[in-house]
Amino acid sequence: MRASRPYRLSAFVVGTILVIAAPFAGADPARTTVVAGDRVRYRTSDRDRWTEGELLAVRRDAWLVRPEFGNPSWVPTSALRRAEVFREHGPLVMEGFLLGFVPGALLGAHFIGFACLDYEGPGTCPGVRGRLIGALVVGGTLGGVGAGIAKVVKPEQWDPILVERVQVTVAPMLGPRGRGFGASVSVRF
Repeated sequence: MRASRPYRLSAFVVGTILVIAAPFAGADPARTTVVAGDRVRYRTSDRDRWTEGELLAVRRDAWLVRPEFGNPSWVPTSALRRAEVFREHGPLVMEGFLLGFVPGALLGAHFIGFACLDYEGPGTCPGVRGRLIGALVVGGTLGGVGAGIAKVVKPEQWDPILVERVQVTVAPMLGPRGRGFGASVSVRF
């Protein structure tokens, strides 16, 4: 009867980790609009690198963007290949601590309970106080590790901006076996 307990508690620990991590894994839906003051990054049809800056003004056909280095300029929305808006800044130290502390506390209490499975000597088996100490020690250690990882990683969250347009690209190409010329047409929605 006691041998089945570790499996139940392990299933409980794994389930708790999944429940705690679910809100962090489920991101908010992508934003479809931007407003003046948003921090954006974008790629245009003539530049393959990301350009990051602050939106100063937004019109239907263009954005006035002040890049990190340089002067503000108008960027036509028809030239945007990809655009993202800044949502959240790290580090997420408290979330990292909780993601380490909760499972660590459960495991600490669980392992102290293992000491009593085959206990036959004089004295008492570690009770609630022993389990609490184990939970605090192991949970605090794993919580510190989680907070340290979150501090080092410093995640930034960017949401894609859905640019409402159809893009048609026509590019020249060589024919089969290098003979002749042709055109490739691609349509993106």
